[in-house]
Amino acid sequence: MSWEKKIFHWFSSPGIPSGSFRSAISGSTLLPVILTRIFRHRAGTLLVVVSDSLRAERLADSLNSFRELSGEEREIISIPEVVSGRQQWVAENEAGHCAALEALLSGRQAIYLATAQVLLNPTLSPAGFRQRTFHIRKGDQISPEELARRLTELDYDHEYEVQAPGEYARRGGIFDLYSPLCEAPVRLEFWGNEIDSMRYFQPDSQRSGEELDEIRIIPRGSVVLEADAGESALVWDYFDRHTPLIFCSGNTIEEHLREFSGEEPLELWRQKREQVTESIELDCLDEDFAPENVPSSESAPAASFDVVSLEELFSDPLPELGAEAGLWRWQQLRSNLLRWQQSGYSLVACCTSEGEETRLRELLADDEQTRELPVSCARIALPAGLFFPQQRLVLLSDRELFGREPALRRHKHIDYHIENSLRDYRDLEEGVLAVHVNHGICLYHGITTTIANGETSEVMELEFADQARLYVPLDQAQLLSRYMGGSKNAPSLSTLGGNLWKHSKDMAAEAAWDLAAELLRLEAMRQSASGLQFQSSPEWELSFASTFPHTETPDQVDAIKAVLEDMSSVKPMDRLLCGDVGYGKTEVALRAAFRAVMNTRQVAILVPTTVLAQQHFQTFSSRMAAYPIRVELLSRFRSKAEQKQVLVQLGKGEVDIVIGTHRLLQADVKFSSLGLLIIDEEQRFGVKHKQKLKTLRASLDILTMTATPIPRTLYFSISGLRNLSTINTAPADRLPVSTIVAHFDKELIRQALRRELERGGQTFFLYNRVQTIMEMKQVLEELVPEARIAVGHGQMPAGELEEVMTDFVAGKTDVLLCTTIIESGIDIPNANTIIIDHAERFGLSELYQLRGRVGRYRRQAYAYLLLPPMGLLPDNARQRLAAIRRYTNLGAGFRLAMKDLEIRGAGNILGEEQSGHIAAVGFDLYCQLLRQAVAHLENKEIPALSEVPVEIEHLSNSLHPVKGKSLFGIPPEYIDEEPVRVECYKRLSQLLSVEEVTRYGEELRDRFGPLPEMSALLLDLRKIRILARQLKLVRLIVKDRRLIIETPKGLYKLNGKIPELAGKTGSDLVAQTLDFLTTKIHEKTRNAF
Repeated sequence: MSWEKKIFHWFSSPGIPSGSFRSAISGSTLLPVILTRIFRHRAGTLLVVVSDSLRAERLADSLNSFRELSGEEREIISIPEVVSGRQQWVAENEAGHCAALEALLSGRQAIYLATAQVLLNPTLSPAGFRQRTFHIRKGDQISPEELARRLTELDYDHEYEVQAPGEYARRGGIFDLYSPLCEAPVRLEFWGNEIDSMRYFQPDSQRSGEELDEIRIIPRGSVVLEADAGESALVWDYFDRHTPLIFCSGNTIEEHLREFSGEEPLELWRQKREQVTESIELDCLDEDFAPENVPSSESAPAASFDVVSLEELFSDPLPELGAEAGLWRWQQLRSNLLRWQQSGYSLVACCTSEGEETRLRELLADDEQTRELPVSCARIALPAGLFFPQQRLVLLSDRELFGREPALRRHKHIDYHIENSLRDYRDLEEGVLAVHVNHGICLYHGITTTIANGETSEVMELEFADQARLYVPLDQAQLLSRYMGGSKNAPSLSTLGGNLWKHSKDMAAEAAWDLAAELLRLEAMRQSASGLQFQSSPEWELSFASTFPHTETPDQVDAIKAVLEDMSSVKPMDRLLCGDVGYGKTEVALRAAFRAVMNTRQVAILVPTTVLAQQHFQTFSSRMAAYPIRVELLSRFRSKAEQKQVLVQLGKGEVDIVIGTHRLLQADVKFSSLGLLIIDEEQRFGVKHKQKLKTLRASLDILTMTATPIPRTLYFSISGLRNLSTINTAPADRLPVSTIVAHFDKELIRQALRRELERGGQTFFLYNRVQTIMEMKQVLEELVPEARIAVGHGQMPAGELEEVMTDFVAGKTDVLLCTTIIESGIDIPNANTIIIDHAERFGLSELYQLRGRVGRYRRQAYAYLLLPPMGLLPDNARQRLAAIRRYTNLGAGFRLAMKDLEIRGAGNILGEEQSGHIAAVGFDLYCQLLRQAVAHLENKEIPALSEVPVEIEHLSNSLHPVKGKSLFGIPPEYIDEEPVRVECYKRLSQLLSVEEVTRYGEELRDRFGPLPEMSALLLDLRKIRILARQLKLVRLIVKDRRLIIETPKGLYKLNGKIPELAGKTGSDLVAQTLDFLTTKIHEKTRNAF
């Protein structure tokens, strides 16, 4: 019998009592498999209750793994916990909560999973929920205004673009809507008051896809979660009183309620339980089981389950084993596998990835005793291995196979497509400094209208020195960009018509040329140098990669590939790896270090802080544990004697990987065979240290990592000269950190700390004043006396600080009250709340880095930025905090950098001598100049800053009809948001092919509705400009219906004459000019011009 049939038979076998019963099980790791068996013997809707949200997440993940094996067809629906207070809501959790309530009311049979606290939460009554639910169907008659009114009443948020559940947007006849019941938002297209079409679209691209016929709209937000007293009920009330309830550790549920909610909710819980007609009690002996405390009916029969958890059988290796731990674990696994196989058991390895399966197959094949062992593999997420004595079956989890906890995957009832990278059209806001390519630095005063020759046109109003005004047509928006100079001091406005701007621009261009030449020279030196050539070891490297407990993102895969290709080359590697906080740069470094060690070379990892060195030491030691690789640490966390011993062993080649602070750069550090240097956050080292690093670059492979994002414009400018890799993709299942900006409030702090305690998590409390940090500890102890609070700061003795950090990583303390020692790289999966006192004292990039300490894994994280009263804040502090709240989204480092982070990143790469030129002309223009210089030196073509002048008669960009002229442009009635309209003009100006313009036209039609004639004409004009550039024209003019084409060789003539066009209107002349140029592009004799 196959193992699948064996386990299916176990799930289906009798022995489960009907009605209420109770069972004591040896450990919580058995809950998923026992619950699945119970499900097989209970039809209809079921409710599983656990004590806290972390247990609920883990249980949902494991239950989902067993669904297919047991033949269970009902969905597993978690009812997410939603934190009180709208500013702390998470879109995915709030939408999932409302969708779960709708599923209950729809009568759909499912298995629901919730905590007792969620069930006791007040919510909109079932009757009120039903009353407010309605359908929209294709062909329905409803005005967009009426639909918007109804959605507003249901607390849907009106946005310009829909990006998350519970939002709607309206643009002319296009109506976008994201119902919590749908995985993706829906785009409705109206014809008058009739819904003409309905189709899903992607929030990231805003492009449409599959069509649908109807959508169900449910209430959400405060309507559901903060219902009026007259319509309020409990989530509990959504369940029928005859629904069977399964309580997982009832004693733990009650203790949790008492500790985190109080006696009143506990009493209410007990009253509700008395109303249950059928209950199943599963009491876990590993969770302080005490029979006398469990509120269970004495008459309820008992049940037993013939399954054993392997966590009782497999023990962890002793710390003293060090590098031998992997071998010890394998020997333990091997002896058990052989014993089970001899006893006739079916063996199944539950691997969570293909890489893990491959690694296991290699381990089995490499050992003579296990080479022929029949081991099956399956994709099941188990909290621990399972032993079925009656079925003669063993399921092995990651814990037994590889000695690690299985990665938690978030189970989603609805997999919402949420756009997390903020689309920010407010690049140019009224009142900000801007740069005009031809005229210099100015103040941007927004869009206004001007009347000239009876034509009303939209223009951008710019103010220069001496209050001089310049009005720029919107179709020249590409000439304008926001000023970002990286300087703390605001620049002076340029003088219109003055020579200073031209001089500044020329100087910046010259500096860009010098920089490009220097970069080319360094690259040429690197190309001619001879370094180590690290050979790949496919089997070992695949085996090591399989121990990564997460799925690599596409950017991670590309970065790993680029780094390993560099290492396999004879030229020394010098690669810069940029990635946002927590995006997986360390994994890239691990792969590089592993290859170097496999080539018998030593690896040095240089980090800026002692705490980060300790973190990397633990990460590298853990990942390398199964291999004969020795990892050591050189920092003040090691005594002088320990450091001396490490140095001796390093010189003898007995240490493979050493991790340290600037201590690694001291003269007494000698390597036996150093092959790879990994530098984390190089910009944080001093000038002397950087000089030492510069000397190492000649012959050593170097990988530099930074969490300071590199601007994309700069990336494109120098990507051909400097080996850069960027990781822009957030790991799968990552939730954005919920950022709350508030005044210092003890009650808010208490709630935040208690919520994290309630879900078994940890909190950073950042208090950056060492002198009074113990006083703050007393305040926190009074607020949350049950919390274990530790203090950590840079002035503590090294051993004491190490102990504090080690205890926090191990989960022995709940709150770490600390200074900014946590800013760089600390990665603690269970710490998902950070509270930053006096946040106004930090720079924007510091706040972003600090906030990145939480939310590193799949749990919702919170960052509280605490302030003094708003009146005491300086303006720049207010702007910083508004920005970080605005850019909460994942990958927001690239947007934050628009404020001050990218400029820092640019300085790190380009060198400080370029900062003055960036400040003089603005960052965007500097990057354009640099890109041109690089392209010229490499003999590549690149579009110039100035375009081919195109003038066609009988055209006007007026907002109102003009006699005898065709209008072109984007009218406000089509796109009413000014920043979006400006952005559309800028995007159009950046398109470099006719095909791109055609696709952009399709995108505009999809997002905003049918193109007005004047907008279609604008696109055709862009195509003409593109073709004119491709044909290398000097100028193109249509006058008196004559097509005047100026080329480098002079005027173009057809059969000795200037070509004439037949059209009479401006639009006809544009169409004929476009046809003429298109024909020329496709002619074989393209040099006719």
